[in-house]
Amino acid sequence: MSIIENAVADFRQKITNTPLSIEVPEWKTTIYYKRSWSLKAQEPVNRLTDQGKRSEAIVKALIVRALDEDGNKMFQNSDMTELMSKVDPDVISRIMIEMNKDEVDLEEAEKN
Repeated sequence: MSIIENAVADFRQKITNTPLSIEVPEWKTTIYYKRSWSLKAQEPVNRLTDQGKRSEAIVKALIVRALDEDGNKMFQNSDMTELMSKVDPDVISRIMIEMNKDEVDLEEAEKN
């Protein structure tokens, strides 16, 4: 196998593994998510971050990553306004911290 085939196989294995989960008692639900997510999936989140829209980026990441037990997206882009204005930000922050706890910060990695 070539290096690119190995890299693709590695990532495929990571995104097809059993999803991780977070219990969210306030919402009476469990959110599932994949440990890894593609750079393409991260683009809208990164775009908002680059624009200085940190809160919107956090909510967008939730929309992109949150799955139900069947692997379907829990939220749609149209849910952004309600998530931004009518949902407890502390709960969203806790969910996103949990989702991101195993991820490598690329900026930090580049410094090392």
